[in-house]
Amino acid sequence: MTDARILIVEDEDALRHDLVDLLTGEGYDVLDRGDGGEAIAAIELYRPRLVVCDVQLPSLGGIGILKAVRSSRIASPAMIMMTAYGDNETLETLRSLGAKDCLIKPVSFDDLLAAIERNLAGVETDGAPKAEPLAKSAPILPAASPVAEAPVILVVEDETDLAEEMVELFDSFGHVAASAGSVEAALAKLRDHPTLKGALVDLGLGTESGLDLIRRVAEDPDLAARQLKFLVLSGRVPDADEISALPIMPSGCLSKPARIADIVSFANGL
Repeated sequence: MTDARILIVEDEDALRHDLVDLLTGEGYDVLDRGDGGEAIAAIELYRPRLVVCDVQLPSLGGIGILKAVRSSRIASPAMIMMTAYGDNETLETLRSLGAKDCLIKPVSFDDLLAAIERNLAGVETDGAPKAEPLAKSAPILPAASPVAEAPVILVVEDETDLAEEMVELFDSFGHVAASAGSVEAALAKLRDHPTLKGALVDLGLGTESGLDLIRRVAEDPDLAARQLKFLVLSGRVPDADEISALPIMPSGCLSKPARIADIVSFANGL
């Protein structure tokens, strides 16, 4: 039995409840939140010793939480991050922002328990009352920007979690990104946001191809005139003839999982 307080931050209700049940059964004092902004408030009010946090969350993503915890004046909890995007560069980015452990989804309960035990080893609790706030004042939430910045890069990916994690990662490197899950949605975003200068395009988009998007852009006089740049991301190596036949030559073709350094280099050149 342990008094260590743990905060679970996960927006998938079923998974969050399973994690709470698991850790409660292990004797931990467990809190849970399904929203990034609410998680920051809980960290400030309840001072958990450890936070298990998904990278992709409503309101404020896991990267934003890492940054907020790192800049906070209160004692920082150990941060264990869960992500669906497990290439080395992504994991290094999370660790550089303060993550103590990074677990790849789907996460096994055994791996999670082992990570929790590693990070709580030798940490004493402060004896604060369980699930009682340390103050009655309203939680301090991250200040919202008065004017949202216009996106510069478009992530075209039909796996929603992956697309949103990529948007978060671009944000961590100072690039404002938007996302779309289909060719039609991507065309609409490109037309609605003239600030977009390029797109990271998945080759497989359901029944369509990312190459179809490049062809459609070339056929649209207004979009073609903007000289948009494209970086193709694929689970397979695209056929050389497919690429050479495109009306707009991509800046490159990366295989999944791609190196974050290569993707960020593309964004830096926009």
